[in-house]
Amino acid sequence: MNLIRNEWAGIDVGFWYMTDSMFATELIRRWQAGVPVRVLVDTRANPTYPLNSTMLQMLSDAGIPMREKFGEDVLHFKMMLFHGQNMVEFSKANYDSFSYTPAVPNSNYEDEAVYFTNDLSITNSFRRRFDGRWIDTTVFRNYANINGPLVRNYPKFDVDPAMDFPPLEDFGARLTSRIDAEWQAIDTIVFRVTDDRPTDAIIRAVARGVPVRLITEPQEYRNPKRLYDSKEVDRMYMGGAQIKMRQHQGLTHEASVILYGLGETIFGSSNWTIASAINQDEHNYFYNPSIGKPWFFQWFANQFQTKWNDPTLFVPFQPLPPDSPAYYSPSNGASVSGSSVTLTWDGGPWSHFYDIYFGTSSNPPLIQFNQQIGAPDPGVVETFTINNLQPGTTYFWRIVDRTWAQQVNSGPVWSFTTGGTGGGGSTSTPFGGTPPSLPGAVQAENFDEGGQSVAYFDTTPGNSGNAYRATDVDVEATLDAGGGFDVMKTRAGEWLKYTVNVTTPGTYPFWVRIANLGAGGVFHVEVDGVDQTGPVAIPDTGGWQNWVNLNAGNIAYTAGQHVLRVSFDAASTAGGVGNYNFFWIGF
Repeated sequence: MNLIRNEWAGIDVGFWYMTDSMFATELIRRWQAGVPVRVLVDTRANPTYPLNSTMLQMLSDAGIPMREKFGEDVLHFKMMLFHGQNMVEFSKANYDSFSYTPAVPNSNYEDEAVYFTNDLSITNSFRRRFDGRWIDTTVFRNYANINGPLVRNYPKFDVDPAMDFPPLEDFGARLTSRIDAEWQAIDTIVFRVTDDRPTDAIIRAVARGVPVRLITEPQEYRNPKRLYDSKEVDRMYMGGAQIKMRQHQGLTHEASVILYGLGETIFGSSNWTIASAINQDEHNYFYNPSIGKPWFFQWFANQFQTKWNDPTLFVPFQPLPPDSPAYYSPSNGASVSGSSVTLTWDGGPWSHFYDIYFGTSSNPPLIQFNQQIGAPDPGVVETFTINNLQPGTTYFWRIVDRTWAQQVNSGPVWSFTTGGTGGGGSTSTPFGGTPPSLPGAVQAENFDEGGQSVAYFDTTPGNSGNAYRATDVDVEATLDAGGGFDVMKTRAGEWLKYTVNVTTPGTYPFWVRIANLGAGGVFHVEVDGVDQTGPVAIPDTGGWQNWVNLNAGNIAYTAGQHVLRVSFDAASTAGGVGNYNFFWIGF
């Protein structure tokens, strides 16, 4: 306030919103004392901050010249320039009392940092930028008390290279370049982040061994108007950044980045958003050691360290789960027609990935894992289509939501029944008419005859390998020794049946000739409907045609005909549940 009261040559003011009448009152007093005042405003703040319109009316009624930004994105330009004192103050803080004065010290307050400087290169940069916006007629218009033509008050000073004034310059691109150049350590305070670029840069920094500490705002993490903040925070958390959030009442609103190896500090008004980077009026200061103010860097480093080490005011970040999905169709217990169905649900605002469980069991198997489907935006409904449904069959389904931090929330199990009656019987028959003898080999591609949901269950239509058999099971020519064919592109929830004839009863190991890419794949083997192996983990063999022998365990067989079922339970990180050449039952 003393700067306003002591100014004698002129005051230029820009703000997103003002709700503290003390600022308006002091500006009016200087105007009435004959000090020129110019104000840049944005009435788009009024619906969210109704007191802003009151302050605008006070300034307008006093006769102060005012211009309004109406085009592009908002006026996030928060500064006061005191021309006679050659002083400018700027920050991310808005002109409300809470931004400058705590409600309760060290308990209920807004974290801010406000920079006051009489550095001529910076004050002249603001003179140049303010004048440029004052005379702009493309995205600014007269609001009140404009008499005569729009003119500059100052010469066209050069803008200091350390200053960044979006939308003239892409703040996100410049920020990212500095993070990418850092080699020692990074500390940062971020109010809101929805731009992938700085998030990607933080993840790259951690990956190259640079420790990153980040303080951010819990209110934004679950702000339904800023859905993608949670995505970016979760991504940085999963990428290895250390994150804390405020626990005190109030707000963490400051924007700063400290780059220790470079000795640089980035401070200003921009959030880590596309709007702040290229669309809104902003002001940011990229300090580097050549400027010769080591105290500036050290002040921010010390401030961050104090916050980070306070266990009462700031606590470690814990990623939150998503909401549970809301199912739409098919409705629970519905009857549906046709051989395909589209599952439809709304994952809610925090869900980005989905696990899909589907099958004829009331505890349906997982058929798709961690699939990025739809979007969390309002009105976007997630869908997934299942083909090859059999008539007269009851199917069960369940959806599990996942965040970018892999936190989950499950929906219930719903069911529907297809119309008609099952065709072709429910019993499969041996391929070629004669079951293979055990002990011995069973070729994977020689699964039983009988069709979908009888001899096999496949989640995708057609034989994508286009080899050997005309079914929905995917079969290809194999590169394994001995040639022949293999079953490929298996997916979780699928299965294959094999009718066999045991000529010599006994207990034999169940060997699988398998190739696989990625970790996490699981299958099991049933005999006459009874699980005999339990979950069998599939190794990463290094490729879909890199073949190994896998022992799935010992199984006891009585003499005579039996039905084996190989069930593909969980996909690997590469999406499949292995390729299968043959099974060998015996020593």
